[in-house]
Amino acid sequence: NLGSPTANACHAINVTRVVAPTHLMVGGSGDLECQISLGGDTLYSIKWYQGINEIYRFTPFKSRMQQVFHNDFLTVDVDKSTGGKVHISNVTVGADGPFRCEVSAEAPTFYTDYGVTEVRVV
Repeated sequence: NLGSPTANACHAINVTRVVAPTHLMVGGSGDLECQISLGGDTLYSIKWYQGINEIYRFTPFKSRMQQVFHNDFLTVDVDKSTGGKVHISNVTVGADGPFRCEVSAEAPTFYTDYGVTEVRVV
């Protein structure tokens, strides 16, 4: 599901596909992947959210390109994550639900787009 008004704009950064396991076992692991098209923009950041909580941020032009945020329902393995691909492990039933990838462009456009996928934890 692509949700922002810029999703179909060919000149703007956009999320083209969000890939994730449809089901994960409690205690299991898997990869979340955000595929994007820059559309002439320069990437500022890719952020991943579990529900409303940010879990991972990739900002390629910062000295600390990757940031991981505490989450009670899963672990982000930063060594197995890069760019739009995030490896999660130790998932609990609390991680069940929507995962959202949000991409933002640098100046001058500052466009933002996102894609959402559902992951079921069983």
